[in-house]
Amino acid sequence: MQISSSPYPYLSREHIASEMGFKFNDINEILDNNMGYGMSFPKYARLDRKAQAAAYDRHIYPLSGFTKGDEAKVTIIGKLRGYDPDFTSEQLSDLKNFINESKGLFVEYIQGQQAKPDNDKPKILRDTPYTVNEFLNEYRGDRQLLFMQNSRTVDLLDSDMSVDEFKEEWAKYALKERFNITLSGEDTKNAVNILKEMNEKDIEKNA
Repeated sequence: MQISSSPYPYLSREHIASEMGFKFNDINEILDNNMGYGMSFPKYARLDRKAQAAAYDRHIYPLSGFTKGDEAKVTIIGKLRGYDPDFTSEQLSDLKNFINESKGLFVEYIQGQQAKPDNDKPKILRDTPYTVNEFLNEYRGDRQLLFMQNSRTVDLLDSDMSVDEFKEEWAKYALKERFNITLSGEDTKNAVNILKEMNEKDIEKNA
C-alpha cells in the first residue's frame, strides 16, 4: 500500500478509506473505487453526512437514518439525527426525552443484564443504557456493530413507522426488557402509560 506524504497519516486518504472499510493496494484504487449503488469513493467523500446516509449507507449499514429499498424514507433514528426537515425541535426533544426516560436504549446488551438467564446476547462495556445523544455521538450509522445482530432496538429505530406507533412498540419492548412485563390485547394500547408508571415506581424504589 502506498502511503501519502501527509505529515498527519491519520488524515490521509488511505487511512480514511481504510477506516471506512475499503480494501485497496494503492491510492489510485481508492480514486477509481466503485462502492456499488452508483457510488464511488470520491463522490461519497464530497457528500455531507445526511446525503451519504441517504445515497449509500442505508443500503449497507443499520441505523443510517434512512430505510433500505428503492425509496430513502427517514426512519425514527433519522428523525433523531435531524434528517427530517418537517420534524420540529419540540417533537425531537419530546422523542429524545421519551427514549431516555424509558432507559431502554440497547438495554438488552448492557452488562447488568447478564443476570437474566435467557439473555445470551453479546454485552457492551456499559452498566447503564445509552442516552440518545450518547449513542448518536458514538455511532454515525456508517459502520457495523457486532452487538446489533438480531436487535429489537435496531428494528424499531430503523423503522419508518409513525412516532406514536413507535412509542407504543418501544414501550412494550422496554417493559419486557426492564420489568419482564409482556403486554397483549388491549393492554398494548396503554403501553406508554404503563411504562411511565413503572418508571415512577422504579425511581421511588431507588430514591
